[in-house]
Amino acid sequence: MPLHNHPQMYGVNYVLSGYLLQNSYDLMDPSDPESAEFQQLLEDEWHQMSGDAISPHINKSFVCFCLKSAIFKTDKQTNNESTIAKKMSSNILQTNDWSAVLPHKQNLHHFVCLRDSSVLQILLPNYDNDQQRDCTWYEILDTVRSSQQYNDSDHYYGLPHYCYLQQVQEPLHYKSISVSFDGHL
Repeated sequence: MPLHNHPQMYGVNYVLSGYLLQNSYDLMDPSDPESAEFQQLLEDEWHQMSGDAISPHINKSFVCFCLKSAIFKTDKQTNNESTIAKKMSSNILQTNDWSAVLPHKQNLHHFVCLRDSSVLQILLPNYDNDQQRDCTWYEILDTVRSSQQYNDSDHYYGLPHYCYLQQVQEPLHYKSISVSFDGHL
């Protein structure tokens, strides 16, 4: 299942059968370019491009402005904005495993089936276009590897730490069945 989100929703993904990889991401806030997270992205992007740390003689605000202009642009053909996400986890899930989705934590995710798999996804509250709770699909355009290396359970050494994303149309092969639940079994 391609990269997608569940805005303002809580969710549980329960693996009914199979074996799959789940990658989870958090969207970064483009309105706060001075945040420590955005500054770290700036350092990582600069290091990846130049092989060096940012010189104290370079105006970081200007570099940040250029980076933001390049990242948060709109595709003129599709009118889709690009954005940045931070990779939070990468887990192998198999039959009877589960994972959680929170409104503002690991809300973007995608599954890669390593064998035929089926996943039961429970989302609360339900999708609602009027309340801006509609699934958005994304494609990863590029990645920036973090200069920081993580050893804890939430980060994996060598994985891309930041991803540039572009909104895309819902996949043609995607099938979803929504069922109302009144609280009674």
